[in-house]
Amino acid sequence: MSYRPAPRSVGLSAAFLLGTISVVYGPTAVSAPQVAATTVGVVDMDKVLKVYPHAEARLAGLTGLIDETKKEMAALEASYTEAKTRNDGADKGTENYARTSLDVELARLRIEETTKIREAALSRKRLETSVALWDEIVEGIGAFAKAKGIEVVLRARGVPEGAPAGQKFETMQAKDVIWFDAAKVDLTAQVVEFLKSWPGPGR
Repeated sequence: MSYRPAPRSVGLSAAFLLGTISVVYGPTAVSAPQVAATTVGVVDMDKVLKVYPHAEARLAGLTGLIDETKKEMAALEASYTEAKTRNDGADKGTENYARTSLDVELARLRIEETTKIREAALSRKRLETSVALWDEIVEGIGAFAKAKGIEVVLRARGVPEGAPAGQKFETMQAKDVIWFDAAKVDLTAQVVEFLKSWPGPGR
């Protein structure tokens, strides 16, 4: 008897054959590794920031700069008002009027330029302070999580009901985790209590 290969039209692919074998003989003996359950915590950072006991001390530099800026601007405004009063009392066309008009313009320019400089300085200081404060609180949350044996802490990112679409979009874009299927525990209240007695980083 001569040997004849099976016609190609049968279409028995390797994938089909492997599938048939697995159905007949069942799964292989190699099983997936067991993964330990992960404890996931959720923290509302806005609430923590509002009551963080060290926040006032950390913000002292920014608050001091704001107070200094207010005093400086108030002095410049007073100087402008004084120059304007002298100019209003001078007779137009006189040398005194020309001189006081120049004083008014110089006072106005000082206010304008100082405002730009101080706003830039405040913006930079505010950013530096916010980043440092945020990092410190995150470190505190990490210390709390380690003490409690919590492996993952996520930031709660809720949007108030009825919030505009723009706010919802920004919140959605800021999410680090899109979806996870695990029980989550709100740790906010516990974190707040922990941070009350936490001395701070490196202390």
